[in-house]
Amino acid sequence: MLEGVLTIDLAVKETLNAFRKKIIKEEIMYETVVKIIKDLTENRPFPLESQERYLTDAFEIAVNNHITIHITIYDALFIAVAKRRNLELITSDKKQADIAERLGVKTIPV
Repeated sequence: MLEGVLTIDLAVKETLNAFRKKIIKEEIMYETVVKIIKDLTENRPFPLESQERYLTDAFEIAVNNHITIHITIYDALFIAVAKRRNLELITSDKKQADIAERLGVKTIPV
């Protein structure tokens, strides 16, 4: 599955925010998260791309789909990457998957 896998830098920020919440709830140790951050930034287990190159596409996706399904720019960014790069979108977000599929992006639910 790792072949052809990439994400945008926004995903790292979202992941770190989720870890921050887990630390506050005492569900994970701070030191563990620091190790994960080092692995993500130093070893780069998958390519990271700048979200900037996809902002216009994401804005178009979010605005043009607002009547039927509301989607944030954040979620639209991942659809824009998958669409432009001709990649499958791995998501657990049903709304995101529905819009992606309408735009011709194959999705993998998790």
